[in-house]
Amino acid sequence: MSKHALCSLRTHRRLWGFKQQELATLLGVRGADQISRLERGERIPSLEVALACELLFDLPPALLFAPVREAT
Repeated sequence: MSKHALCSLRTHRRLWGFKQQELATLLGVRGADQISRLERGERIPSLEVALACELLFDLPPALLFAPVREAT
């Protein structure tokens, strides 16, 4: 996955006013570093995280994590 192909997770997190640590807590991931890696496209979200993001932001994972979809 390209490090330059950013997902829109960061954009939506900021629109909703969440800090990375707050989103990590809501999604049940270890910490802000995990969110940062997802936002930079360095990590593929688990199914649970992708579905939790869908519920939280009311957007399908294919839009939130477009680089993942394009890489498959």
